Amino acid sequence: MPITITLNLSPETLAEGSRAHRDLQARLFFRVFLNLFRIVTVVVGYHWFVHRDTMLFGLALMLFGVYPFVQPFINRWRIERRFRQHPELYEVSTWTFDDAGVSSSADSASSSAHWKSMTAIASVRGGIMLYAFPSVYNWFPASCFKSPEQVREIIDMAVAGGITSHRNV
Repeated sequence: MPITITLNLSPETLAEGSRAHRDLQARLFFRVFLNLFRIVTVVVGYHWFVHRDTMLFGLALMLFGVYPFVQPFINRWRIERRFRQHPELYEVSTWTFDDAGVSSSADSASSSAHWKSMTAIASVRGGIMLYAFPSVYNWFPASCFKSPEQVREIIDMAVAGGITSHRNV
């Protein structure tokens, strides 16, 4: 039985999908270790910037350590800027999931893909991520679905249709 959802694309929706993708890519232990390393790098960079003659190297270390903490804000700013420059991105799209694959349609375009052409599907706390490639994904927030059972049905259709990589996070 096909499942049809309506997706209102907005900066908030894209930021939520970007956050879910980033969380899927990095596990908690690795992120904690990396953040501790970055804090140490900032402290060492500050020390070299202030107390040694290697100011440029110290400044580079500080920027290297600080960037990952401000990167989500920079991504959010870039997404919002893209939406301001292209108001047509606020378009409403309709997605249909069935046994054969997934299809989408909007005023400006339409597309369809078989399940076998997708590389992975992930069920995360906020919705579903459908990956065409490791870094190219479609984000479907949980608010688009009428019930949690629809999410389960879509995942079952994807696995039955040939997607080999499925993650529940």
